Amino acid sequence: MRILARTKSIEQSKIRDYIELCKPRIAMMVVLTVYVGGLLSGIGAEIWTLTAAAIGVLLVAASGCAMNQYLERYTDFMMPRTANRPLPGGRLSANETVIFGTITLALGLTMMFALCHWSVGTLGLVTWFLYVWVYTPLKGKTIYNTMVGAVPGAMPILIGAAAMENGINAATWWFFAVLCVWQFPHFMSIAWLYRKDYADGNLKMVTVTDPSGYWAGIWAIGFASALIPVSFMPAIFVENLVGRVLVVLAGIILGVWFLKASIRFATTVRVDRGVTADVAARKLLRVSLMYLPLYMFALVVAVLLS
Repeated sequence: MRILARTKSIEQSKIRDYIELCKPRIAMMVVLTVYVGGLLSGIGAEIWTLTAAAIGVLLVAASGCAMNQYLERYTDFMMPRTANRPLPGGRLSANETVIFGTITLALGLTMMFALCHWSVGTLGLVTWFLYVWVYTPLKGKTIYNTMVGAVPGAMPILIGAAAMENGINAATWWFFAVLCVWQFPHFMSIAWLYRKDYADGNLKMVTVTDPSGYWAGIWAIGFASALIPVSFMPAIFVENLVGRVLVVLAGIILGVWFLKASIRFATTVRVDRGVTADVAARKLLRVSLMYLPLYMFALVVAVLLS
């Protein structure tokens, strides 16, 4: 009985490690953005096609996260924040990770190509390639890796729209832009909070090449400012006046809140690079994590009112 219980415990631990490898919180946000992308294009009888696309994207995202951690296994080992992940922690081997990443990629792409429009599978493959083989290696070479990483981070919106009969439209492209711009202030807060880890891992982040935090603050303010007018644009394609007003109000209220947190972060870092700056960065991170679901909720309501 003890041997069986121990075996079951090991199996359950292994499953938890594979789930951790997939970064489930990111994966669930990816699925949500796929559905929002489909809604912007006009969900009708294709709801099951959109669901197939969402499951396919979930599998491809799981593969991307696994392969990302495989490529960064030595870097992760050097950073306290990531040293206990399944690979550097020694709970999963490199071979297990690659096999898992290959299987989930194959399953995800097969589902998207077989059950959805060919463009859905193509976009899924492009997203995976950009994240794994472009963005991940660039993290060790240039601070502009964030600009590259913003593209695959926003691609699920396009995938959701591509699964619909109407395909990718102007509203979808504008929300794609919102998601791209949103990622910069969001990541500047993370880059500041874990600047020492990134430096230990020899990753080229803005906060590593510029420890003063000046440019991280400038990037946060600049992109948070740009996000406000960009967030208005999907309202143009909402047919109902109430819906248009809702999107604009959400863009103003949430955008000003996001900008205020970015300004506080930037100004605090210039005065104090210690605990106070970390508090401001955490506040910016929390605001960024609340901005996106709240804005998407407003957008979904606006479309449903049309």
